Amino acid sequence: MDRFLLFPVFFPMLAGLFAFQLGRWQEKARDMFVLSATAMELLLVLTIWTNPELSQASVAVEGFCALGIRFQAGGFHTLMALLTAAGWLAASLPGVYGPCPQAEPVLLLLDAHPGGHHGGVPVGGPVHRLRVF
Repeated sequence: MDRFLLFPVFFPMLAGLFAFQLGRWQEKARDMFVLSATAMELLLVLTIWTNPELSQASVAVEGFCALGIRFQAGGFHTLMALLTAAGWLAASLPGVYGPCPQAEPVLLLLDAHPGGHHGGVPVGGPVHRLRVF
């Protein structure tokens, strides 16, 4: 039962590879797959959180990067996994339902000098907008 901890760790990596290949074929199918994969990840972590037998599980993979790696459930570890899975689910929602109409991806560059000069190079004002994509 301890090896169950490996599934929530490595499942997103395998699902990402599959989603990449699926996205080359059809974007809407990829978005729906990513949404279902992240929802499944959240349900897996909730299962670990609520099941007393799984909440104390621990598994080690010896020889991983020469030192090995250990996964442990319970307490802070599971809380952080739950927050991460919820974040993944929230990040996958705009792919299915589309972004908010007023959302505009911009990167704000703040001018550190109120005079409007950056190392001798004049800039237009205190806040500059640069489109991210």
